[in-house]
Amino acid sequence: MKIFSFIILVLCMNSISYANDWKAVNQAIVEQHIQPRYKILSAQIAALNEKTQSFCQKPNPKNLNTLKNTFNEAMDSWVAVQHLRHGPIELFERYHRIQFWPDKHGVSQRQINTFLAKKDSEILKLENFQNSSVAIQGLSTFEYLLYPKNAKDVISSQYRCQMMQAIAQNIHQISNEVTEEWQDEKKQFKFFFDANAKNFGLTDGKVDYANQIETATVFYLEMHTQIQSIIDQKILDPLGENNKPKMKKSESWRSDRSLQNIETSLKALEDLYTVGFAQKTDSKLNAEILASFQNVYKSLQPLKPSFNDAVTNPKERQDFDNLISSLRDLQRLVFSPLSQALEIPIGFNSLDGD
Repeated sequence: MKIFSFIILVLCMNSISYANDWKAVNQAIVEQHIQPRYKILSAQIAALNEKTQSFCQKPNPKNLNTLKNTFNEAMDSWVAVQHLRHGPIELFERYHRIQFWPDKHGVSQRQINTFLAKKDSEILKLENFQNSSVAIQGLSTFEYLLYPKNAKDVISSQYRCQMMQAIAQNIHQISNEVTEEWQDEKKQFKFFFDANAKNFGLTDGKVDYANQIETATVFYLEMHTQIQSIIDQKILDPLGENNKPKMKKSESWRSDRSLQNIETSLKALEDLYTVGFAQKTDSKLNAEILASFQNVYKSLQPLKPSFNDAVTNPKERQDFDNLISSLRDLQRLVFSPLSQALEIPIGFNSLDGD
């Protein structure tokens, strides 16, 4: 009986030790990866809100150029957290209210055109705008309004400016809410699984292995899902089939920053891996994964500076094939060796069914 009790005690201690290992990984990801990035997002969206108000008060080419620069900085900060699909961003359709993309059926453009035709100022009041379609509320619509075919439309259209102000104010509030909730330990993870779980072991108290591994699994799947999104949605969809590119399916094509989005997203994934999961992999696998990221960055270079030009140029097809191949190599490392090293099972991802 004493031997049996000792075995049980050892097993429990090992389980707690293993849970604590995952607790360290989860805390590192939250404190070193997620929180700083959402703080940057909040600051950049605040700047976008401010510059939008300034431009609409004095719509001129100089202020327009300043607004475009601020928009691009805001997009950088959003793409840097775009892989984080769970947590507070899940609530109230926040994720899609910040960016409704991909828009497979052109819902946004139809609704934008309706807004511009009706010129209803009442719907642009914050409390009303927040209850409008998610397809109209975020950065994709802001880009549409900021980069029209005729640049003079941005300066001359008062209602277009009012729409941009409504969007900037709306996503400013959303980004602030999400950032604040990620700072609150009691709110950080209650949206992941069971709201009654004890803070998923991230605060003082009993360490729960199941919650720790489940939380880490979510973070891992964020990385896996985003790589799939980059391949399928950000590259293959715009490339089209049978040498018939569909450039307008690319992300941020109006501002021609599609390649920048891809690179920014990959750097965010590399940071997520380095901050969190690298500490639970051996040196050989770690070196392979980091080398694979570098290979993807190298494959991006021949396609620069313009994704729009590259995707419509048949001569660039081999460069795209090389990029896709390097991404699939990275995906294979994450899908199999890394998941095995972490003892994390692969399930469905957030893109399934899209």
